[in-house]
Amino acid sequence: MPTYAPYAKTESARRWLNRYRLHEVFEGKEPTTVCLHECTSCYGGPEEGGWSFEAGYPLRTVCVFSKKQAIKAAIELEAFAKEEFGSDKDNLGWATYRICFDTDYAKPYPVERPHYE
Repeated sequence: MPTYAPYAKTESARRWLNRYRLHEVFEGKEPTTVCLHECTSCYGGPEEGGWSFEAGYPLRTVCVFSKKQAIKAAIELEAFAKEEFGSDKDNLGWATYRICFDTDYAKPYPVERPHYE
């Protein structure tokens, strides 16, 4: 086993703990779910030489009841996603998956197709 594995696991836990805290600050409550989305780049239109937007399709929702369980679920979902998608970015630099804390089940986004402004 490589010597960096425990360090990587600690860094991952630290990163997810920070995201958990940010969710608490911005939402004003603790998350109750951890959601995994598959992300794709969608063509938006020809304006300004062409533009695109990210669309997310729900893959999994894990219900959590404590901070420790939420961090563990996020780490496990990240490991699953890396195994499934290989990397968190495709060859164009777009995200291929997104994991987030939430208080609802995973839903597709955006709800409506964005318009160029």
